[in-house]
Amino acid sequence: MLSHSFRPGEELTINEVPFVIANSVDDGEFLQLRSKGNGKLVNKTRDELLKGFNNGTVCFCDAVPGDPALHAKVRFAPPLDSLGEAGRRETLRRRKYLTKISDRGALDWGRSGRIEKAIKVVAKAIGDDHPPSRSTVHRWYREWVQRRRNVQAIASRIDRRGGGGRGRLPEPVEDEIRKVLDEIFLTENRGSAKDAWLELERQIKALNLQRSPDDPLPIPSLRSLQRRVNMLDAYEVVARREGRKAAKRRFRKVIGTLKVERILERVEMDHTPLNLFVIDDESLLPLGRPYLTVALDKKSRALLGYWMGFTGHGADAVLGCLNHAIRPKTYLKEKFPHIKLGWPCYGLPNMLALDNGMEFVGEDLTNACAGLGIDILYMPARKPEWKGSVERFLRTFNHALIHQIPGTTFESIAARGDYDPIKDAFITLTDLERLIETWICDVYHNEVHRGINARPIDVWNRGVEAEEPALPSDINRLEFELAESDERTLWHYGVEMFGQRYNNRDLAELFAVYGKIKANLRFHRADISRIWVEDPGTKEYFEVPNVDQEYSSGLSLEQHTFIQRRAKVDAKGRVDRDALLNAKAYIRTEIQRLMASTLRDRQRAARLEGKNIGKLRKKPGVLEKYAKSQDAAMKAAKAAQPKVTGQPSQPPASPASPAATKAPKRPPLKFASRDSGKAFPA
Repeated sequence: MLSHSFRPGEELTINEVPFVIANSVDDGEFLQLRSKGNGKLVNKTRDELLKGFNNGTVCFCDAVPGDPALHAKVRFAPPLDSLGEAGRRETLRRRKYLTKISDRGALDWGRSGRIEKAIKVVAKAIGDDHPPSRSTVHRWYREWVQRRRNVQAIASRIDRRGGGGRGRLPEPVEDEIRKVLDEIFLTENRGSAKDAWLELERQIKALNLQRSPDDPLPIPSLRSLQRRVNMLDAYEVVARREGRKAAKRRFRKVIGTLKVERILERVEMDHTPLNLFVIDDESLLPLGRPYLTVALDKKSRALLGYWMGFTGHGADAVLGCLNHAIRPKTYLKEKFPHIKLGWPCYGLPNMLALDNGMEFVGEDLTNACAGLGIDILYMPARKPEWKGSVERFLRTFNHALIHQIPGTTFESIAARGDYDPIKDAFITLTDLERLIETWICDVYHNEVHRGINARPIDVWNRGVEAEEPALPSDINRLEFELAESDERTLWHYGVEMFGQRYNNRDLAELFAVYGKIKANLRFHRADISRIWVEDPGTKEYFEVPNVDQEYSSGLSLEQHTFIQRRAKVDAKGRVDRDALLNAKAYIRTEIQRLMASTLRDRQRAARLEGKNIGKLRKKPGVLEKYAKSQDAAMKAAKAAQPKVTGQPSQPPASPASPAATKAPKRPPLKFASRDSGKAFPA
C-alpha cells in the first residue's frame, strides 16, 4: 500500500475535487492547495485536512504521478492473503530484502560487490539459505520504487507457475514426485533431494515395465527435482523435517537493534489488565477490570494510541489499538475541550515490536501490517527488556494515574490491606477515558522523560519537522486493511453472513457473470453494516452494504449475536421482524438485570452494550441513537399488533432499580506526576 503525507507535490482530493499541495507556510500549519481544474489557490490548515482525512472527505491519490487514471474511482487491490501461503511468504521475503538494503544505504547498483555483500547480510539476518541474485533484487527494487514502494508491485505469483497451472510432466510422473518428496524428503529422517530422486528413478522404471516401449514415462533430472524442492513452502519444509517448534523458532528470529533515529521507526505494543474496577455509567454498579492495549513510539516515548474494553486482549484489541495509533486525534478538541496541549501523534509505523502472545502472531495482524507496509519484529520469549519502553510506560501509567483512582486493585493482595476495590469503585468507563487522555496529553507528554532527557511532545514535534508522518491513501483503505478475512457463497440475493444479507449493484453484476460461487470477503466485528467482497476476475475488493442499514448501523457482531438468540427464526432461517424488535427491547432489560447480578454477568453486559473505547470513539452516540430508535420501533409494533407470538417474557424487576438507587458521592480524582510526586486535580 502506498503511504502519503501532507507535503508539497502530494496530490489529493477534497470532496472528490482534485488538488495538489503547492506550498506550506507557518512551519507547516497552513498549506496552499492548487486546484487541478482551474489552477486557483486554496488555503487550508493542517488540522482541517487531518479532520477531513478522518471523516473521509480528504483522500490521497493512490497512483503514480502523471497517471491519467490518477483520480479515477478504483477498487481495493487484493490483500496478500489472496496470494496463497507460499505467495504471501515469498512477497514478505522480497520486501524484507528491499527495506533492509534501503536502510543500509546500499543502493549504488553499479557497485556489484557492495550490493552482494548487503544481500548476504540480510540473508543471514532473516535466515534465508537461498538469497536472490543482485540482478533479481535490482529488478524488484525498480518495480518497487516505480510503484512508490507499494508491496503489490513485488507480489509473488508463485501460484501461477507450472505452465499456467498445468504441469509439464505427465500426471503419473507428477504423482510419483509428490510421493517421493512426501515419503523421503519431508520426513524427520531428513532424506536428501538426491535420495528422493534415486527413489523416483526406481519407481518410474518400474512403471515403464508395465507400459508400451513406445510410450515410456520420462525420468526428471536431479536438477528438476531440486527446483521442485525449492518451490516448497520453507516453513513447512522445516516443520516436517525438524518439527514445528524448530520452524517457529527459525522463522521468528529476532533481528535488528534497539537504536532508532526517527519517530515511527519503531513502535512497541503491549497490553495489560488495569489495576482498577470500573462502574457502569448509569447503574453505578462495578463492571470489572478493563484491558488496556497501547502503542508507544520508541524514539520520542510518545503514546501513539490505545484500546480499552472488557473483551480481553485478542486480535480485535490489537487491530483496534493500531487503528487508533494511525488515525489523527482530531476528535480531541470537541470531545475533551479542557485538554490544553492536544495529541498530535499519528501515522504509519515502520516497525511494530511485539511479544509472542497468540493475539500477535495471527494471520490477520500479519496480513494487515503487510498491506499497510509495516514490518513486525517479534521479541524473544520471556525477554520483556527487549521492549522495555512500553513495559516501563505501563508501570508509570498504573502508578501515576490508575492507583490514584478509587476502585484500584493495586498490584498485590498485600498492597490492598483492608481496602475493597469492588465496594470502593467510583470511576465510570467514560470518566476513565477522559482521565486517561487528559493524563497522556497534559501530564505524560508534558513531563521530562528520564530515558530521553526531554519531553516526549518536544521530541515528537522535532521528528515531525524532520519527516512528516505517513498516512494511508484514505480512511476506507485503513478500515479495509484492518479487517478480518472469511469466505461465503454468492447467491442471487447477495451474500449472507451472521444471519444478515449484503447486496448492491456491483454484487448483482458479479452474480450475473459467475453465478453461485464461493466468494472471499473481509469484515469488521465492531460494525456489521458493511463487508468487502472480492471480484474473482480482477482480485479487487469492493464494499457491499448490509441491506438493513436501520438495524445494522453501528451494531457490533457480539450485540447482533445476542439479539439473534432472542429472535424467532422461521424454517428458512430468516429472522422474524416483529420478534427481532421484541428481542432488541429485551436486550435492554437483560442488560439492566445483568448489572444487578454477579461480576461476570456485569462484564458480559458491558460487552453487549458495546463498552469498548475503540468502538465508542469511532461512532460517538451510537448507543443513545440505538436506544431511541428501538423505543420508537417498539411503540409502533405494539400499536400495529397488540400481542406478538414468541415475545420474550420480561425478567423480574431488580430489587433495587437504578432509579431508586442513590448514587454515592464521588471523591475528587487526582493523578500524580511521574517524577515529582505532585498531584494534579482532574
